[in-house]
Formats: sequence, structure tokens, C-alpha cells
Amino acid sequence: QTQLGLLKKEDISSQKKRVQDLAARLDHKTSIAQVAVELELIQEIRSNEFWDDVTPQMIEHVRRRLRGLIRLIDKEGRKQLTTNFLDHIGEAQEIEIEALREANSFRQFKLKTEAYLKEHKDHIALQKLRRGIPLTDSDLASIEKMLIDAGLDDPNQLRRLGGEDGNLAGYIRSVVGMDRSTVAAALNDALFKAQGAPASADQLDFLEKITDWLSEKGRIDPAKLWEKPFTDQHPAGVSGIFGDQVTTALVTTVKSLTSVNTA
Repeated sequence: QTQLGLLKKEDISSQKKRVQDLAARLDHKTSIAQVAVELELIQEIRSNEFWDDVTPQMIEHVRRRLRGLIRLIDKEGRKQLTTNFLDHIGEAQEIEIEALREANSFRQFKLKTEAYLKEHKDHIALQKLRRGIPLTDSDLASIEKMLIDAGLDDPNQLRRLGGEDGNLAGYIRSVVGMDRSTVAAALNDALFKAQGAPASADQLDFLEKITDWLSEKGRIDPAKLWEKPFTDQHPAGVSGIFGDQVTTALVTTVKSLTSVNTA
């Protein structure tokens, strides 16, 4: 039904809710090895961002990955979540217990790290990170010490948080977000310099969307400015609101804002 609704461009909000409810129930079953292995995908489909640009192919991918897990949900939960989204129960795959321990360990480490960082946004080095001020070696050392003092000192887990490029500071920025006033000032300044005139009401609304995104998520791929939710206001996204010259200036500013530099 979900895939058919997408193909027909119908409202799939009810199907989306059922699938997210299903994922939420699976998220509470991570002590089961088969679920722990798919934890990243489960958490992804619980987020609203996943559904912004969802395609039938993405739904099919999720269906194939998770269809064997539906039997693991409590019976009462299955009654409430009757759907043909997961239409086939496959054989449970045996997973090494070590893989289960590792998945659960990393998940707990990640949750604890994110909670701690959000509670300590006023740390001077994190404030610099949120304002886009280049970090010194001393700043990086103070962040490391802060995490160590909090018991978050597992180098392997920290390396995983930094992703393939090892950008731990970038990951931390994505958790604590950017300072709202810093983002708003930089975007408005870039627009005024490129346009030579104050922003229109539509332009201010669009800049507000970018500011909301960066203040919450801390970083963005500039290509996202031509995708949902930035195409809600105009189908051409940022280009449809500002034109080429201002768009170039804004993209340059976004890249500058979201890069994590060291002094």
C-alpha cells in the first residue's frame, strides 16, 4: 500500500505512521540479535527526514530488510500494526553474540554521548564550535578531556562516531547544532551583499528554514537546498527564491558556516 500510494502520489501519512510505529517497537527489541543488526535502518525510518524524499524503491529496500523481524513484535503490537508493508516472514538468521554486544554497546555509547553533549552546550569549546569559530589544539584537547571525564573515553567508539572521515568535531556539531544568531547574521549579510537590497518576505522565510535546520542539525549538504523541505516554498528550491547570484553567495556561506576549521 505504501509503495502504491507513492506511485499514485497519494497521501501516505497513515502508512508512514504504521511503519514508524512498527520501527519503534523493533527499536525496543535490540536485545535480539536480528534486530540489533538492523538498528541503524530501524532508527532511520523512525525519523521524519527519511520520509521527506522517500521513493517506492526505498520502501522495497526496507521491506526486504525488515520483513523477517515482524514475528519478533509482541502479538498485541502486531494486531495494531496490521499492514502488508512486511508481507513475508523469513527464517531468523543466527548472528554471533559478539555482534549483538557490539551493536548494543555502540548504541548506548552514542546515546550517552549525545545526551551529555546537549547538556553541556555552554562549554567554551562547544560554544566556539556552535559559532563557527576555528578550534585550537587546546579546544580539541578540552573537548576530549570533557568526554573522558564523563566516562566517554572509548577511542574505538569515538572513532565510529566521527564516521569514515574521522570528523569527530563535525559529528559533535551535528549533535549540539549551530548558534542561531550566528547563522541568521551570516545568511542575511551574504544576501544583502549579493543582492544589494533587503530580503523580501519570501526570502526571509527561506532563510529562516536554513537557520532552523542548521541550529538544530549543525550541518547540511548544500545540495539539500534543492530538495525537500526546501522545495516546499518553491519547486526550484533556493534558486527559485533567490536567483543565481544570491544562490551562489548563500551556498558559499552555508559551506563556510558548516565547515569545522582549526586555528
